[in-house]
Formats: sequence, C-alpha cells, structure tokens
Amino acid sequence: MEEGGLLDLTTNQIAERAGVSIGTLYQYFPTKEVILAEVSLNLRRSLLQNISRIIHGNSTKSLDEIMDILVKVAIDRLFDRPQLARALEYADAYLPLDEEVAALTEQFEAEIAGLLERHGIATPVLAGRNINAIARGMVDAASAAGETDRQALLVRIGRALRGYLAYSGDSE
Repeated sequence: MEEGGLLDLTTNQIAERAGVSIGTLYQYFPTKEVILAEVSLNLRRSLLQNISRIIHGNSTKSLDEIMDILVKVAIDRLFDRPQLARALEYADAYLPLDEEVAALTEQFEAEIAGLLERHGIATPVLAGRNINAIARGMVDAASAAGETDRQALLVRIGRALRGYLAYSGDSE
C-alpha cells in the first residue's frame, strides 16, 4: 500500500507480504476493503491507547506540556509513514467504518475532555472536540502540502491550541 498506492494494492500482494496463501487470507479477510478497514481501526486503537497512556501518565505536567506531547504523537504518526496515513485517511472515506470510527473518536474526545476538565477548562467536551478538529485539520493540511518540518508544525499547532483556549476563555 505504501509503495504502489491504495488503488494498486491487491489481495495477492497482501498475502505475499504477510507470508500466507491467498486462500488463507480470504478465510479471514474476504476483501481488500475488509483488510484496509482492520488496518485503519487497529491504527486508531493503537493511537487511542498511546494518547490515554500519555494523558494518564503525565499528571504532574502542565496542560501545555501534555498537549505538546499529544500533538507530537499525531505529527509523528503522519510523518513516520505518510503514504500509509494518507492512504488510510482516503480509505476511511469509503470503508464501512462509521460506527467503529465514531466509537473510537468518542473515546478519544472523552480522554481529551477529562484532561481539560482536570486542568480547569470550563467546557471540556466542547473544547476537546474543537482542539481535536484544529489539530487534525492542521496535520492533514500539512500532509497534503507535503510539509516535512515536524518541529515547525508542532509549534504552529501548539500556538493555535493555546490561542483557542485563551480566546474562548477556557484557559487555566
């Protein structure tokens, strides 16, 4: 998927890369779309676990410090495997993942809302949803533009998030 692109990906290539026969692959995954859906969901689950670990493992850090760590994780996810990230974002648009993605997004936003609430943010659920949208939009835009400077993107997103919290009156 990363080398040739999503449209060129075949189940034969997947089976070969996985070291299994095509018949074995079809026993577990009847279509390429089912495989892509599972890869996408597994990456989202892994990201959610990582974010939860960061939020709950850094209770002595300031909100700004924790947000910077979280944004860095999101940026690294994109920059470490940019073709995969873009392919899966594209695949998510046509894969039947609505319920699963909604549940994972809800869990993610609940983690962020809990963090914001612990740091005295007045409207943590709304602020968490907005912070997610701001950061995700900026990461996606950077990806689409082919940006490669992780640190510059981290600084820009951090400014945007702190600015949002300060302007909305929801700061510490």
